[in-house]
Formats: sequence, C-alpha cells, structure tokens
Amino acid sequence: MALHPKGTRLGELEQLIETLRQKGLDELPALHSLNAPYIPYYYTETYLQERGSDRILRHRLEVYRQAVLDNDAPHILEYFKERVELEEAIPKICARVREQLSKGYTREVTPDDWEKWCTDACHQYNKHSSDINHAAKPVIFVEDPRQLYFPKNMTGVHGVYFLLDKRWDVNVYLHRFIDRENSNVLFGWRQGTTPVRLTAQHA
Repeated sequence: MALHPKGTRLGELEQLIETLRQKGLDELPALHSLNAPYIPYYYTETYLQERGSDRILRHRLEVYRQAVLDNDAPHILEYFKERVELEEAIPKICARVREQLSKGYTREVTPDDWEKWCTDACHQYNKHSSDINHAAKPVIFVEDPRQLYFPKNMTGVHGVYFLLDKRWDVNVYLHRFIDRENSNVLFGWRQGTTPVRLTAQHA
C-alpha cells in the first residue's frame, strides 16, 4: 500500500502514518522515506522581500497609470501593462514552485548524485570530467516525478535545475519540468542508460 502526500503538511502526514501503523498497517513506508522540503533561495518569500517585489510592482503600476493619463501610444501602453502583469506573476510562480518542492518527492542534489551522472556522461560522450563539471549543476534531485507539475510559464523567475533519478526515463517526464516558456534544465537518463541534459528546446 503506497501513501502519497498531496499537499499534506509533513507533521500531519507523520502523525497519520503512525496512527495507521498502530492499526496494524505495517506495510506503510518508513517516515524517513519522505524528504523535508529543500527550497532554493530564489523561490523563497525572503528573496522576494529582499528583491523588493512589492516596491517594484507599485512603481510599474504608477508608470502604467501615468502612461494612460498621458495618452501614450498603444504599443507603449501594452509594454507597460505587460511589465505590471509580469511582476504580479512572479510571487505566484515562486509559490507554485515551493508547493511542488514541498511534496516530499525532491531533495537537494548531493555530490554523489552529481558524480554518478558526470561519470556516465564522461563514458557516454568520451569527455574529461572537467568538461562535464564546467556545466551548471542541478540543485534539485527528483526521487519520484509522478506527482510533480512545475509551472510551464516561469518568465521572470530563475530556472530550476533538476536531476531526475536514474530509474525514471527523462523523455517520459520531461513535460512536468520543462516548457518553452521557462528556463528550467533537466538532467537525467534515457531508459536508465544514456545521460542527457534537456532544456526548453527539447520541450
């Protein structure tokens, strides 16, 4: 019997599992199989506050309203309006990223995780490890992609760099992480054998 957390807080889920164990359901997964949320800094509320997202939004609203009062050309009004909408969307996008990273199916990439992918990539493409390591490294390790859906449009937000567990085929789950309107990157393996690095051009 598999129990998947869908928006349940980690503490509540632990209590639920313990209650079910006491009722004799010993086949439930151990508590340590759930990962504590790892949220990179660029998606935290602290970052948004330090960035001054509220102040930037107010400023862009003022510029747009003034452009309307000045009866600026339509293409100028549209430009300022799009900048307002972009700033309004950033906190919402970050919140959705945090929601996905809090489900218990992801964690921070470890040096061993990265070394395994790099080793396979060196063998596959006949390159030195220094050439592979020079690339931007993934920060989020995905243990199970089946319950994850990251925002397709992440304009204005830092892309997320993922490393998918080798037992999952990147071609099958690519759409859950990458879209043409985001700068996310997915490292992983095709059919558990071929290491690849996929970006929006593969979406």
